[in-house]
Amino acid sequence: MIIIIVGSLGLIGWLTNWLAQIHPSLTHPFGIAFAVLMIFFTGARLFVYIVERWILMLTKKTTTDIDDIIVARMSWPLSILVALIGLKIATIPLQLTGRTDYFVHNALNTFVIINVTYMVVIIADVFLDKWGRQFAARTKSTVDDSLLPIAHKFSKIVIALIGLSFILHEWDIDVGPYLASLGIAGVVLGFALQDSLKNIFGGISLILDKNFKVGDVIRLSTQSTGTDVGTVEDIGLRSTKIKTVKNEMIVVPNGTLANATLVNLALPDPSTRLVMNFNVEYGSDQEKVKKIILEAVHKIQYVSKEKPPEIYFTKMLEYSMEFRLLLWINTYKDALKAEDQINSAVYETLNRHKISIPFPTRTVYMRKE
Repeated sequence: MIIIIVGSLGLIGWLTNWLAQIHPSLTHPFGIAFAVLMIFFTGARLFVYIVERWILMLTKKTTTDIDDIIVARMSWPLSILVALIGLKIATIPLQLTGRTDYFVHNALNTFVIINVTYMVVIIADVFLDKWGRQFAARTKSTVDDSLLPIAHKFSKIVIALIGLSFILHEWDIDVGPYLASLGIAGVVLGFALQDSLKNIFGGISLILDKNFKVGDVIRLSTQSTGTDVGTVEDIGLRSTKIKTVKNEMIVVPNGTLANATLVNLALPDPSTRLVMNFNVEYGSDQEKVKKIILEAVHKIQYVSKEKPPEIYFTKMLEYSMEFRLLLWINTYKDALKAEDQINSAVYETLNRHKISIPFPTRTVYMRKE
């Protein structure tokens, strides 16, 4: 500020001497003010020309396009700022006093604050748009795409309120009562939009936590929907859509989903484990049972070759011997098909080797009176 004042006084002194050499009548305060205004107006136009011709050529050589966008959008606001500074300096020779000086000085400062606020909005808008779109492109969810326009509007409102506070301070207006009223209104609005805000922040937490994405199959358990298994179709701003195996669409509010217990079948990887119990009759060779069952299930295409199947003799029941078969399936999407082929392979293999599958029987003795 001191440099601007000293430079302005030096400029006015130089202009006064220069105009006096041309003609003494030009040293009138209005003549000096007009000359100052013309110099800064010409400088503003020259600034725009330099930006459009030279600075943009330099910024295009950088690896990012953020500087290109900022320079292109800031050229005119900066030229207006230069013109406003010139207008403020032009009022110095006029030596305004009293209410006129107060009004002119505050009015010019108000325009400067508005212009600077607009430039800050431009910078924030460019950075939010660039980084926000890069972040949104890395996710398959639509909630971040929905939040991006809200972030733009919210940043503009915050910056505009800060600029307004500076303007009110410039005109000696106490903003304390207004802030108190705004706080009360915010509390009332918060209670009125409590559910909506809960769902919006729930959607944000779903994106940040990355518990699931569009296309994942999840098992959801909530008090409102019970237990459902389905594919995530869309993660919106307020709710998430899940399509069940029955081709039913469940719409769950994000606030509810963020607090629900869910199982993501796609994480940490698509493979899943199947556990199958089967029984054979007593007297069967347990080693033979293990060998023939492992050979049979190993040929099934859905069974993982990296994690070979295992089988264990687990229990001796009242009427049978129980075996437990543990298998890894390559992807959870094929679990139902794999289970069908495994059951068929176990049943056919036992029958082919004449190993009986027992079932409970009852012997009833009838006594004749």
